[in-house]
Amino acid sequence: MRKTHPHVRLVLLQKNQGFAAATNAGIRLTRSPLIVTLNNDTIPAPTFLAHLVAASEHFREVGMFAATLTLPTSPPRVDAAGITVNRLGVAKNTEHRQPLTDLPQQPRLVFGPCAGAALYRRALFEDIGFFDEAYFAYLEDVELAWRARWAGWTCLWVPDAVVQHEHSATGKRNLPFKFWLLGRNRLWTIRRHYPRPYLYIYAPLILFHELLTSLGATLLLRHPAPLAGRLAALRSSPPPISPWPCRITPSEMFNLLAPSQSSNRSTSS
Repeated sequence: MRKTHPHVRLVLLQKNQGFAAATNAGIRLTRSPLIVTLNNDTIPAPTFLAHLVAASEHFREVGMFAATLTLPTSPPRVDAAGITVNRLGVAKNTEHRQPLTDLPQQPRLVFGPCAGAALYRRALFEDIGFFDEAYFAYLEDVELAWRARWAGWTCLWVPDAVVQHEHSATGKRNLPFKFWLLGRNRLWTIRRHYPRPYLYIYAPLILFHELLTSLGATLLLRHPAPLAGRLAALRSSPPPISPWPCRITPSEMFNLLAPSQSSNRSTSS
């Protein structure tokens, strides 16, 4: 990298600290008012960055911008057009596996971006903090988006900002660890952010759904990691983080969560 791209500033970590900590390390060394996150298993289109920046200049009240991630299929299909969170607390990649040609042509508001390819305003991080490093990897973008929505920030999906994504190219090297993190981090996020008193109403449905999901994943994987991750989240609360402002009411937050039956064009993150 130093030989072929000498203008790039490298930040070398002594060990694998996960996506959240590594991304935070990079953010802290920048001064730009706009910050783009990009996964190591992506190939951005030449105009990817230009479309995100143009959107940020046009919609100055928006704090997060979601790119269009596509799968390496022929013809191209969508991996994520932003993320949705439903009323069971499940985060989903919006429009997952839909033909790229079927997507709307105009930007639209979504719950949050997939950090595999997204633009954030520095002002957002200054307001609510960085990615939660305790998550290590997976759903740290969902947790950050949920925190941002509590603080009143919004997210816009930018259809023309296209990035090809080899979905989970890193995570599939150690599937038990990935599914353990997914299970733990999902329940951590629900415990931290699901609006009360709605959580007390939906808790039985959430727990039933998580039980079925974890059992199914355990059987498919032939490993107890999916169930073990959820049990770890039930045994211990998510680590405390710095307080962030809450500028919307619990009922307003609940209305941002999609009815479960309406999310049939998405897939779990």
